[in-house]
Amino acid sequence: MNHDEKDAGLKVVDRRAFDESGAPRTVEETVAEAAPVPPPPPQTPAAETSAPKTETGGAPRGSLQQLSFGHFCLSLAGSTQVALGLIPNPQTNLTTKDLGAARQTIDLLGMLQEKTKGNLTTEEAGLLEELLYTLRMQYIEVTKPKVP
Repeated sequence: MNHDEKDAGLKVVDRRAFDESGAPRTVEETVAEAAPVPPPPPQTPAAETSAPKTETGGAPRGSLQQLSFGHFCLSLAGSTQVALGLIPNPQTNLTTKDLGAARQTIDLLGMLQEKTKGNLTTEEAGLLEELLYTLRMQYIEVTKPKVP
């Protein structure tokens, strides 16, 4: 990045009441120079992660958060729990079961585990392993016959 690109959004405003010769400046001159300049768009991923947090610790509603493999897996796990009827659907606030969709999403996570083996960090692999174990146990619990 050259010097001009780095300073493209920077504007220095002289707000002194007198100009270089010592003569008083008019209000119009001061206001015209102090007109706000919109900030440049964020150019680094660090700017995305510094978004204000909500009370629950997540990004504010409507904002985009940088997607990671862990976020992706947690999203699939949440969808599976909705399909298992363990948590209500956030759009309808109703609890329904769709065991076919739940099984398919669990199988998808299993396929991701197999296809990404050796390419994940220790934390990512551990998260995926734990999610798969938990979801498989929840599926078994939901589908086992109830004994009177």
